[in-house]
Amino acid sequence: MTQTRRYRYVGPAELRDLPATVDAVAVDAPGALAKVVFRRCPACGERNVVRDGDFTCALCDGDLPARWNFA
Repeated sequence: MTQTRRYRYVGPAELRDLPATVDAVAVDAPGALAKVVFRRCPACGERNVVRDGDFTCALCDGDLPARWNFA
């Protein structure tokens, strides 16, 4: 069973219909969604985005774990 989240729009009136308009266009955009891999550095605690398979902390150059480590 698929569940859909519904949100109440609270922004400017001009943009109220934007989500429905975007959904109506129904553009098939393969690859539009990207997988983002996050790791926390065990040495300094910094949160990192792993890019191109490089598991190196952007702050301290420490090694990031291969397995998910956010708690």
